[in-house]
Amino acid sequence: MPGQIVTFYSFKGGVGRSMCVAHVAWILASNGKKVLVVDWDLESPGLYRYFEPVLRQTGYGADEISNRPGLLEAMTCLAPYISRVAETGNSASDVAGRKIEYDKAEGNARENLVKSCFPMSTDGLFDLDEDMLFILPAGMEDRTDENGNSYHARLAKLEWSSFYTKGGGEFLKRTFKQLRDEYEYILIDSRTGYSGTAEACLHDFPDTVVFCFAMNNQNIEGTRRRAHEITRSGRSIKILLLPTRVDGSDGLRLDAAQDLCHRTFNDLVQSSTLIPTAERDSYLEAVEIPYVPGLAFNEKLPRLPEANHDESDPAPLVTVSCERLAGYLAGDGNTKLRIKDKNQWMLLSGREPWDPMTFSNIVVSSAYGDYKWADWVTWQLEERGFRVSRHHASRPDVDDLDRIWTDPDQKVCLVALMSHEYQRSASAEAAWELFYRQQDRLNRTVALLPVTVRNNTATGIFMRRRVTTNLMARDEDAARRELYAALGEPAGARAANIGRRRYPPIFPGEMAYIPRRIVQSVPELPVDDLEHSYNEGRYLLGTEEQIGTAVHKLRQSADVAQKIGHTYAEARACLSMAVANLRQDDWAGAATSLRRANDSIALLELDDALAEQITDAIGMAMEKMGDPPSPGKPGGPLDYRRRAWGELEITRSTAARHAERYIRQHATAALRLLRDDQKERARGNLALGLFFAFERNPLRARENLSLARDHSRGSDPTTHFAALTALADIAQDSETREQYYQEAVRAAADDSQRIIAHVKFGDFAKKRRDDNYRTHYENAIGVGEGRILISTYLLRALDETRPAWPALDKLRPWSDGPTDQATESEASCIDHALKIISISLELKDEKSGEERTMLMERLSERDNPLGMIQARLAELRAPNGPTVERFVGEAFESVPR
Repeated sequence: MPGQIVTFYSFKGGVGRSMCVAHVAWILASNGKKVLVVDWDLESPGLYRYFEPVLRQTGYGADEISNRPGLLEAMTCLAPYISRVAETGNSASDVAGRKIEYDKAEGNARENLVKSCFPMSTDGLFDLDEDMLFILPAGMEDRTDENGNSYHARLAKLEWSSFYTKGGGEFLKRTFKQLRDEYEYILIDSRTGYSGTAEACLHDFPDTVVFCFAMNNQNIEGTRRRAHEITRSGRSIKILLLPTRVDGSDGLRLDAAQDLCHRTFNDLVQSSTLIPTAERDSYLEAVEIPYVPGLAFNEKLPRLPEANHDESDPAPLVTVSCERLAGYLAGDGNTKLRIKDKNQWMLLSGREPWDPMTFSNIVVSSAYGDYKWADWVTWQLEERGFRVSRHHASRPDVDDLDRIWTDPDQKVCLVALMSHEYQRSASAEAAWELFYRQQDRLNRTVALLPVTVRNNTATGIFMRRRVTTNLMARDEDAARRELYAALGEPAGARAANIGRRRYPPIFPGEMAYIPRRIVQSVPELPVDDLEHSYNEGRYLLGTEEQIGTAVHKLRQSADVAQKIGHTYAEARACLSMAVANLRQDDWAGAATSLRRANDSIALLELDDALAEQITDAIGMAMEKMGDPPSPGKPGGPLDYRRRAWGELEITRSTAARHAERYIRQHATAALRLLRDDQKERARGNLALGLFFAFERNPLRARENLSLARDHSRGSDPTTHFAALTALADIAQDSETREQYYQEAVRAAADDSQRIIAHVKFGDFAKKRRDDNYRTHYENAIGVGEGRILISTYLLRALDETRPAWPALDKLRPWSDGPTDQATESEASCIDHALKIISISLELKDEKSGEERTMLMERLSERDNPLGMIQARLAELRAPNGPTVERFVGEAFESVPR
């Protein structure tokens, strides 16, 4: 059956006709129809731009397609022969000779025109085995012919009327008849208005004409006249109407425009044989192409419609309308855009048609309440190879923003994590203002990328840049792809990022910091105050008049954290509270807050996130504290200013030790400032002992740690415990180390310290290959059975005592995956799923569920963790996937929920 020719025509330009041609072509091709798109707008070619993302994938870009022969070359090559055939006054033999010459030239021109139909590779995008989409370009826009004539010169020399009436029209008709036999649909992008080529595209070639028009008077009236010309001509050409660029922002005007369209086109719609009778009254509204501002800036692939798409983004609705139009053309109401590899399609559809600006440096700007998102984004970008720095928008100071663009030769992107708290920040507003001041349209070196991480409505300066990157309501892989698609590859050599944390932070979009399940199981705990009070307190630090309220909020957060055993949250709240105390000139409060923070930090395995917050708090505190005080006379009273400075030096020593920098001066300063009080002196000796341990100087370390142990016995249980565990860690012989660990177990003042002592004892026993090492881990689990929050140490104990792994086949090459071998990250995903199950089996008490819930919710969706894990494993298509899935299912049956 011959293919159909469909002409897309508009009376005026700028209505989105070419975009509609491209969308319908993609939809028909994805449904297994072989489609040829023809760029017949010879005066304004460029249809290929809508296919460029896929053309690039094929290995061709805009330059290659715009230099390929097309319609114009076929016509200009044939035109001289048509002119000679039409000459008169020659002998019959001359006429016959010219006819033979013309027939040969026409055959060559037709063959070349058919060969100019270029296939676009859709490998992997469609669930089809062959290419289904082809393009016939207008011609060689950027190349001259053998006579040196440019594209516009060749077009000007082509006398269309003479060419078409004297034989060129028949040539084109015969050529398209041949193309009908090869393609099921030929979609012609016609010239606008009244022109010779438009007349041919409207009257001589098509089976159907799609009239594209905007809803204004000149478009509607011009379309009406041109459509009725076809109906009056008596030709059996079908007509479909397509309202485009429909702006729904003014409802009253839209209603009036729709009424005008119904009155004007009612006879054409009601008489159309392509539209079912029951759908004719609602047809015009059903196929309306909405106005999408973003589509005015570039040519993109159709957006995949989603059931839960953001209504503020009408781009997927364009695809829906074009699907309906394609369904009317194909006579199939189930005609949809059918994409096999949706991830690849999303990446291609988000690619800009011009080369995007690339960056060497990224600045992540965020509010304190979004620090988990900032940590995750920072880690992912460093993994990509960017050099990343942070801008803490909740800090009150805005004078250091110039550091964002310190090197004028480097290209920098400010990644702003958008939330309500971020938009309340004066520092965030100043960062955006600085961006707009730094812009240079001719030599662009700065960029701004807003990224949505919480629901919010843009106000003020934040309305000037539309947010197109949204990390919410996505799983981690999709969010990572979205982020990478927005920023591309780093410019130049990849950054080494040697100091970055080794393991990625938990993805914030898949779990709450304190899971809802915990809040429901322990309703008497004001868990919400932990995060809410901390974020509000940090924000109020930026004000002068509400410092007292900031202290109250931060103390509230620290007290809740202490109550539920959340040592990390207690440490960060106390550090911020010390800053607030200093801004009130409350040296006693600052000393107490810093001491409480240091006690919390002593029980933690310090990670990069907390180390960064410690450094941040130190900087803010030192701005207020001024120069360090003199040590004072030996034996004199220890005032609060010296005590606060001593605790700050201990904090600085901890942060510097984590960063592996020279830290003796901080520990020494702490000891000097705190030497006049035995209890405080113990803390200084602990800091100095830890420094010598870090420097691998066991003799000096043992000396100071022993003093810290002796001076804190009976008066400072945290310092005493920390000194004992440190002495155990540096002990040279096994017997001494075992004695110190035993003493640490006895000296532990609370469950957190007991868990740490048992786990460290277990690590030592395991390293010594003691057959009973599991006993120490089981002791730690016994201590932590009633805990709501599971510490890192307890998690290690659970990991060491988990059930045996199932027997799994070694990962073999993938059967049909994107790579030949399973990648490390894919293999670790399977391993992680198993670890979640095995650790969960150890957590029998429902109240001890934070870590279990947290781990499960990393792979869960609401209350169906099993379904999500199985879905993830199915996505991986691992050859041992069924074995893993069986184990997961059986394990979940025995997990208390």
